[in-house]
Amino acid sequence: MGLIHELTRKNIVCSTNIEENNRAEIVIVTTSANGAILDTNLLKNAKVIYDITQPKNTPDHIMQGTDITYIDGGLIKLPENVKISMDISLPKGVAFSCLSETILLAISGKYYLKSEKDLKVENIKELSALAIEHNFNSYLITNGNK
Repeated sequence: MGLIHELTRKNIVCSTNIEENNRAEIVIVTTSANGAILDTNLLKNAKVIYDITQPKNTPDHIMQGTDITYIDGGLIKLPENVKISMDISLPKGVAFSCLSETILLAISGKYYLKSEKDLKVENIKELSALAIEHNFNSYLITNGNK
């Protein structure tokens, strides 16, 4: 247990300083910035970018044409009985995770689980169980690079 903790402490860096990306092999992007903030000059060691933001914080040229594997992780595959009747510029049956959470809360009637402000582990576990029960699944888009 001590060794795993020691390795974790040395190898995982959480930072709001974008310059830290130069050291990372895996970059997880979770900002609220409006648009692309990553730059290839700041990704010297990056092998994987996992971007869960909307709008995307990864520029198109990185998503489509680099040696970095790009994963768009802010999307959910909805159950077949859930239909979105307007164009949200996503494949049919796929929604942004924030919209999916709202739909899940409406279906289950458990509005107290909303993930704003004070995020509680027990609420996340209950939301996860509800997502499984109602057949909400991750929908990952990658650029196909290996």
